[in-house]
Amino acid sequence: SKTDGTMTRQGLFTMFKDIRFGLKFMEVEPAAFTPLLLSQKLGHGHTILGFWEKRIPGWHVGLAYGIKGSDVSYLNPDFKWGGLGTTSIDHFKTAGKGNLVVAWRAW
Repeated sequence: SKTDGTMTRQGLFTMFKDIRFGLKFMEVEPAAFTPLLLSQKLGHGHTILGFWEKRIPGWHVGLAYGIKGSDVSYLNPDFKWGGLGTTSIDHFKTAGKGNLVVAWRAW
C-alpha cells in the first residue's frame, strides 16, 4: 500500500484471495457494474469494492452497504474523505483503468 490511501491492483487480489478473510470475488467491467449486479451481491451482506479512485488517483477499497436507484451507500476508509457516504454508482466505473474487483462473504 501507499501513504495516500491507495493500493496496487495486485494488492487487491492478494487481499481478496487470502483465505483468512473468507471472501468470494469477481472482476467486473466498468460498464457491467450496474445497480442490479450490486444489489445481488448485497444479498450476501456488505460488499467490498476494489476500484480506481479518481480523486487520489489509485486503487482503493470501499465497503458498500446499500443501494437505492443508482446511489450507492458505502464506507470509504480514506482518512481524508472517510466515513459513511452516498455516491452515484458511476463513481466506481473508471474506464481504461481496469475492471472493478467485487468481493462478498463466502459463507
